[in-house]
Amino acid sequence: LVLDGSRLTLSNGDAILVFLDREIAIPDRALTGTTWSIDTFIEGEGTGGTASAVNLSEDPTVVFGADGSLSVFTACTNGVGSYTVDGNTISLGAVGYDDVVCSDQSLGWVDAHVQQVLSEGMITYVIDATRLTLDRGSVGLSGHTD
Repeated sequence: LVLDGSRLTLSNGDAILVFLDREIAIPDRALTGTTWSIDTFIEGEGTGGTASAVNLSEDPTVVFGADGSLSVFTACTNGVGSYTVDGNTISLGAVGYDDVVCSDQSLGWVDAHVQQVLSEGMITYVIDATRLTLDRGSVGLSGHTD
């Protein structure tokens, strides 16, 4: 057993296992400039909330630009807006979405959910490695990036 900084090595002569701190092996991605693919839709607050996945041909995405711009694809419509960040709180300006009617009920639900979370006002966020979670009280979204 050898601990060297963030690396733990276990060996017994026949085998060697090396463990590396997760934050070094897979560092948290930056909020800005990253394309986040939304794959989880959250309803309800805290431990009483539920997370759902919907089988879509193309995942919704959100990009928080380094210049304060916001780009959203809901799997049905596109939206653009602006944002600022203070700590783990994002303040969204008005977000304008296309006037597109979704082709089926599942897409309509996803579109409405994404627009509800990513609309003007305050949301909180957490990044854990390659996963972003956005929370607006009783609704939220979670997604991943490479």
